[in-house]
Amino acid sequence: MGMFAKLGRIIVRERDPQIKSLAATNGTPPSHISNGHSPYRGLDDETQARALKLADRRILASLGIEIIPLPATGTKGFTMGSKKYSDEQSVRSVALSAFGLLRDPITKAQYRAYLEATEQTVSDENRAEAKANHPVVNVSWYDAVRFCNWLSIANGREAVYKISDDNTVEWDRTKKGFRLPTEAEWEYAARGNDGREYPWGNEAPNFTRANYLYEGSSKTTSGHTQ
Repeated sequence: MGMFAKLGRIIVRERDPQIKSLAATNGTPPSHISNGHSPYRGLDDETQARALKLADRRILASLGIEIIPLPATGTKGFTMGSKKYSDEQSVRSVALSAFGLLRDPITKAQYRAYLEATEQTVSDENRAEAKANHPVVNVSWYDAVRFCNWLSIANGREAVYKISDDNTVEWDRTKKGFRLPTEAEWEYAARGNDGREYPWGNEAPNFTRANYLYEGSSKTTSGHTQ
């Protein structure tokens, strides 16, 4: 996490003249995770918020992570579920508040940055440079929530998940860090609010629209496209 903390400190000091007086320790992974204090203590609330926002934006960019904002559904909600498949019933309306979702899945290179920063072993599969921009593989749900906590801390936010020694995970909804999307959020992001079955409409998937195990597929992951 040190390299991300340093980047955050440098960017904040360079881009905002009101924050030039930050102490050398400012910009480190936020100490309020453990002791209730902000790493930008001593600054007024407005300047502190701006400092965190500036650091956040550039650190995410350094990892190639882009967040897409999704608007609230409104009180009417969006149509969730499908009558076609038994495991997607019942069809119902679900209202969601506005939220942000990463534009692309986390890549092997991005996940490797987390493993290396936290001094964990990187598998050969996720170390391969030829597929560095492919989605990371062989990651459990527990791995994913730990990555979310790391990404939050590296970006000056509060960790969302509380993970106990017995691997019990609690989602603290008062925290504003990174987390996994809910099932409803995931489906809303994919379908939109007009009732279509897929992101592109109602036409069945083919090799030009999706990559999964169908005839003609490469049967492997695909790299990000811009």
